[in-house]
Amino acid sequence: MKKIFINGVWKSGNHLIYSALNTLGLKGPTIGFASHLLKGKLTILKKIMRSRSINNKNKIDIGLDTICEIDKSWIKKKITTNKNHIIGGHCKYSEGFDNLINECDLKKIIILRDPRDILLSFCDWIKKEKDYFLFDHFYNKSNVYIIESLLNGFTYKKTKFYSFKTTLKGFNGWLNTNNKLIIKYEELINNKTNSEKLNLLSKKIVNFLEFNSIEKLDREKYFGKSKTFMIGKENRWKRYERKDLIKKIEYNCNDEIKKWGY
Repeated sequence: MKKIFINGVWKSGNHLIYSALNTLGLKGPTIGFASHLLKGKLTILKKIMRSRSINNKNKIDIGLDTICEIDKSWIKKKITTNKNHIIGGHCKYSEGFDNLINECDLKKIIILRDPRDILLSFCDWIKKEKDYFLFDHFYNKSNVYIIESLLNGFTYKKTKFYSFKTTLKGFNGWLNTNNKLIIKYEELINNKTNSEKLNLLSKKIVNFLEFNSIEKLDREKYFGKSKTFMIGKENRWKRYERKDLIKKIEYNCNDEIKKWGY
């Protein structure tokens, strides 16, 4: 069984896919790649180990929301020595990173979600997740402040964070990579009460992973395991009371909303 790289913008359903694959018998993830894992509450030693190369050619920038350069050999070692099947990520696309993933012979599951719902969900989550490295910056701020900060980009502790549009554009390259399966968050949620659709999703994943036998997803285990799964509703943006904020999101991110099929 090949290892699988699960990648999506934050709050797009990574943990639901992890749960689905766990239900099908795959193990993990115990490692992941994302900017908050480097920028977050780590010791100085760990940060140095992850970004120790002094040669820029040996570094890969994985940061979706901010520059986050990691030593290529460290990433490769983590992938090749990991005994589990699943490797998670919230990573922007780069040719160098994609080549490394292919070199390590990983299959890729790319997760998409309506960008409007991503932003609303992330806004709720960021105020509750105390271990997240931006919690101190946002926990006592209004939703309007958070959404506008994420939309426009901001600076925190001398670190510059990209606008949401830049984050989405940085992810787009994964849509054109090889050896991938694209799954939409809405596919995962819509199947919660529909066993037939859940089985079709199961077959879609199993066929891509080239399992020898067709397994079925266990609905209770699948939807009950995600630690970061909160409201779990599609088209939340349509019910959001601040229509002016939704219009701002659409104005800023219209190209990506359309490109992702929303």
